[in-house]
Amino acid sequence: VILTANVPFTETRGGVIFTSMDAGVSFRSVQLPFHPAQAIQFHYQDPKYLAVISID
Repeated sequence: VILTANVPFTETRGGVIFTSMDAGVSFRSVQLPFHPAQAIQFHYQDPKYLAVISID
């Protein structure tokens, strides 16, 4: 599960995504070094990877 949120202000540069390995029971935040320009998608050949376009 991937949860994305539009965060208007953070103390660090870049965006944040939240990932879950247990169907959304718990989440882990991942700091991104960029801001996503669109929805994050699973890579079509390998779902262990994500694909996203940056606005930075």
